[in-house]
Amino acid sequence: MKWVNLKNNKSNSNLSYFIVSFSIFLTAFIMVDNNLPFYTIFAQEQPQSKSNYSTIQNHINKDNKIIQQGTIISIPNPWPGHEGNQIATILPPKSNNNSSDSNTVLGYTGILTYTSSKPVQIVVLHKYSIEQSKIDINKFGSGLVTPINNNTYDLTVIQPPYNSSIPTYSGSIPFTGDGIVLHSFGDPFVATYRVSVDVDEAKTMNNIETSNNN
Repeated sequence: MKWVNLKNNKSNSNLSYFIVSFSIFLTAFIMVDNNLPFYTIFAQEQPQSKSNYSTIQNHINKDNKIIQQGTIISIPNPWPGHEGNQIATILPPKSNNNSSDSNTVLGYTGILTYTSSKPVQIVVLHKYSIEQSKIDINKFGSGLVTPINNNTYDLTVIQPPYNSSIPTYSGSIPFTGDGIVLHSFGDPFVATYRVSVDVDEAKTMNNIETSNNN
């Protein structure tokens, strides 16, 4: 009787081994037939957003902090006057609807680290809350004042000094502003990044009263 039990156990073990081996073979066959890497069979597909401007959903924790990372592709720049360029939005401008003070602007202060397939600039947005006609541009000049999503922003454009001997375009910068994007002058690109910021309120303090009088 003991011998019979051992034999049955052995048969069951062989059957289990056959099932496992066949499953592995079937998985390998599916991968080869579909040109898939091994990990793809077991990975859950991540949803993709159709709009780059809202691809990454900003999650603000209870400490008013955003920490996020991801890989994004550029889209044609929709900003008036910047047609033909490409952008990939990391943090879009935030709504100020919850603030009781119309003179404050919600924004970000933190650090961005990224690597890109093509040379890119970092563009930081600053809400522009004055009438351009109040400034004598013939005397003082003008920044990159741009209408974006029913608001107007002046743009800080940062050009990193890339090393041509390194086959990627990377950077890590501290920044503060009302939004931040990666930008190129026409070449589509893909970038991977991590950003850590505090969401804060900045009080608007303009000083242009004497600009046309001096």
